[in-house]
Amino acid sequence: MLRKISKNAALILCLLSFNVSSAVISLRDSKVSNFFDAVSIEIGRPVILSNKSEGFKLSGDIDISNPLSAINDVANKLNFIWYDNGYAIYIYSSSEIKNEFYSIESLDDFNQIKKHLVMTGLFDDKYELRYTQGAVFISGPPSYVSIVRDTILAYYNSLKDKKVSPDAFVVKSFRLNNRFVSDMKYIVRGNEKVIKGVASVIREIYDSGKFSAKVEIVEDYLNNTLYAKGLAKDLVDLDDIIKNVDIAREQIQISLWIIDVDSNQVNQLGTKLAGQFNSDFLDASLNATSNIILTQENSFKFVASIAALEENKKAKILSKPVLLTQNNTPAVIDTNETVYVRLLGENEVSLQAITYGTILSVSPRIKSNYSENSSEIEMMVDIEDGNQTGIDIDGIPNIRRSVISTIGRIKNNESLLLGGFIRSENSENIQGIPFLKDIPIIKYIFSYKVKNESNVMRLFLIEPKIVSDRQEFIDIEALISQTYKSLNR
Repeated sequence: MLRKISKNAALILCLLSFNVSSAVISLRDSKVSNFFDAVSIEIGRPVILSNKSEGFKLSGDIDISNPLSAINDVANKLNFIWYDNGYAIYIYSSSEIKNEFYSIESLDDFNQIKKHLVMTGLFDDKYELRYTQGAVFISGPPSYVSIVRDTILAYYNSLKDKKVSPDAFVVKSFRLNNRFVSDMKYIVRGNEKVIKGVASVIREIYDSGKFSAKVEIVEDYLNNTLYAKGLAKDLVDLDDIIKNVDIAREQIQISLWIIDVDSNQVNQLGTKLAGQFNSDFLDASLNATSNIILTQENSFKFVASIAALEENKKAKILSKPVLLTQNNTPAVIDTNETVYVRLLGENEVSLQAITYGTILSVSPRIKSNYSENSSEIEMMVDIEDGNQTGIDIDGIPNIRRSVISTIGRIKNNESLLLGGFIRSENSENIQGIPFLKDIPIIKYIFSYKVKNESNVMRLFLIEPKIVSDRQEFIDIEALISQTYKSLNR
């Protein structure tokens, strides 16, 4: 039985049993109910004690300027449990704690019940409330357990009111938070690429012929919302399908370095990366267009070495773009040039566009929990590298294309080095006596042409990195600069 303390009685007890000085009360072997009487007056709400908790006594000076904190301190001291539902505070002896199970249908139902308790201010995180094998387990004061039980009953009663006939025509809406409802289209070298949206995936499921259901899917691109129209019995599984599809995906930063290096300097690069592999291995691997995996440290050393060669005109960093993509979503980097060739017909002339350059397509996939301390990133990599050979046939430029297609798996923070294509580069410089070689007419007397031929190896360094939502991009330039300085000490 619970005892409710009236305010008038509590006030009399306060005056008779202890002295009040500001918000501090002094108790001398007083009944614990005297303390709760004073707290009740302070907060203007009833404090209800169980029969078992009334028999305790309390001594000391207690500050009740923060009533709930004072209740918690006394409860800990006397081994009480208590619950505040916003209207009244219930006090029990710890021996009165209740442990009960209540059957529910699903984890989703549990989440809805807990959400209702939180929104109404009835949830108390001091006590255990969890879902386990089709049931809710609750441990706490009897009044709290009772409220949870009543909430479960009210929840299922409301569901019964909302139930519709399986053969009823219904419309369901799903606002997506993590995926696009419509197809995403982009153009690569004139070819259209499509990443399927959720609406297309759902249509394929229902139109595959394995379902007799006639379900119409409507997509709202502006609000990123999917609507499904059909019989209630045909849309039963759609909620679970949407939940499995509309999930947040990790972000991955893709860094690409396109590098041309004098083929005679490849051995020197291998020496710089001692400890990862030797120079002969690097030379053989790149010439065989194999993949080389670099640790983060060796990746910085490699790029720093390239920077040193670039200062001596032995290498050139052509491009170093960085972009962000999502797990299982392709990223495309395209650096190209377009020339227009005039095509002569019998009665007309047209222009034909010829596009060439470097295009990289990377589709990363995170393999989580591969080891205790790291994740792995599996990448499908397609590289097409095109350039003019310098030889024109009937005014049409000759384009040489090199293609790499591979699948690599590396740890987070490692890099993948690809390449090995060697091509000849020819250049022509005018040299001669300064000033005189620039004077018209006589410049031919004081100048001469020098033709240079060199073999250049093109390398591609791909560095994927898993990026958290709030994590900034790594300052690669600063790290490389620091590594470069350490190599030249």
